[in-house]
Amino acid sequence: MSSDGQRQGSRWRREQIVRLASTGALTSVEELAAEFAVTASTIRRDLAQLTADGRLARTYGGAIALDPHPETTLRQRIGDAYAQMQAIARWAAAQVRPGENVVLDAGSTTGALALELRTTSPLTVATTGLTALQALADVEQIHVQCLGGTPRHVSQGFVGPLTEAALDRMTFDRAFLGADGVTADPDALAPFLAAGVDTVVVDSSGNRV
Repeated sequence: MSSDGQRQGSRWRREQIVRLASTGALTSVEELAAEFAVTASTIRRDLAQLTADGRLARTYGGAIALDPHPETTLRQRIGDAYAQMQAIARWAAAQVRPGENVVLDAGSTTGALALELRTTSPLTVATTGLTALQALADVEQIHVQCLGGTPRHVSQGFVGPLTEAALDRMTFDRAFLGADGVTADPDALAPFLAAGVDTVVVDSSGNRV
């Protein structure tokens, strides 16, 4: 490979490493080396360069991204699209019937939906989101199940194998999921770890919204 080609390959690989770090999916040096078909020493040089450039901060066993996160924070989402979020939440709440068993994903819109559901009872609500949990925890007529796991700070929710295992043992009448966007496929887009949780929810639910 020419020197220009090597530089282009390095730039692309480093961008992918930053992307993985920003979504919380950055793995070990050895796994990254296997993913990009390069040596572990090459990955270490990439991490060192990205750290020197101020794009990563090295941590024990990995690194975190210092670039602005590609996913906006929960507070920013609520500020940017409050009216639209409320309209979606009201519509979704109207689909729920007393006595149903529903699951709410983490995120701002599902948190708003939880507030709308406070007057729908009796109801059983399982949630991976702290926002929904806070909205419903004091409503006696609603049985709330908090699904633990690995906290994902951006969405204020839980993801990972523990969350998936809990969901796999449950069934729901309705599931309300968030997404980061849609594609022409059309498939919902979700960060790496959260996508695994959403897949289990879809498999366990009669109606997905």
